[in-house]
Formats: sequence, C-alpha cells, structure tokens
Amino acid sequence: MPQAFIGSAKANKVDRKGRVSVPAAFRKAVAGQEFHGIYVYAHYLRPALVAFGEERMAKYMNDLEELDEFSEEYEELAQVVFSDAEPLSFDGEGRIMLPKHQMEHAGIDEAAAFVGRGLTFEIWNPETYAEQREAARERAAKKGIGPKKKQKVEAEA
Repeated sequence: MPQAFIGSAKANKVDRKGRVSVPAAFRKAVAGQEFHGIYVYAHYLRPALVAFGEERMAKYMNDLEELDEFSEEYEELAQVVFSDAEPLSFDGEGRIMLPKHQMEHAGIDEAAAFVGRGLTFEIWNPETYAEQREAARERAAKKGIGPKKKQKVEAEA
C-alpha cells in the first residue's frame, strides 16, 4: 500500500526558528524510507505547502522521465516540484524547520495545520485552512459531491 496521509491535525505551534512538529501519523507514513524527513514545496494554486515522502518523490521522478525533456509539461513539472521542493529532515522530536519563503507563501507564523490529502499532505495557516475548508464544503454541497451511499437491494418476494 502506498504512503497515505489521512486526517487533519490540530494546529501545531511554530517556534520563532520556524520549527514545527509533524503529526505522528504523518511521520509514521514515511518511517520506512531512507530519507528521515519529507519534501515540501509551495502549492502553486493555494496559499499552502505540499508535503510528501520519498515514495511520492520517486513517482514524480518517474513521471518526469516519461516526458520529452524539451516539452512544456517537462518544464512545468520540473519547476513546480523539483525546483521548488525542499528536503526537510526530522529532528529528534519529529519537527521540521520550515524555510522562511515557504512560511510566507502559506501565511504561517505562530501555528500550522496539517491536512491529509491521500498521497500528500498540506501545511496551512490554521485560519486560512478553516476558511478554505468551509468554502470547499459549501461548493461540494451545492454540487452534490460526497461519499456515495450504497443502495439497498431489495429481495424479490
């Protein structure tokens, strides 16, 4: 089973050096990898950071190898992921140190919210995430998007 990042954590405190504790469940998802940390880049559509382990980085690398290196797709993937990603090691307490430019992109200062997205997770300013989450729920409700309910199959009498 691939590394899975599921759930949302309460906002974790960010110290003045930019250190923040990554939730234990997310650290556990990457525990078996060679690199003792995660890769993080600034989300290119939202004020958040995208984070993942070596498994996802290998997938991005494979995707890149499938593209013509002179194509726009290659250039865009290389820029968005590889040029902007930072490898952030865990310290002895399970913390990472967020680079200042990434904190500024996400508007993170005193706290950070960790949000599972399946193959990746995101790091947000808690207030910004709460607003985005509510707006996403409203859009989903208007569109009727949600988990599919199993329909009962009635036995014929």
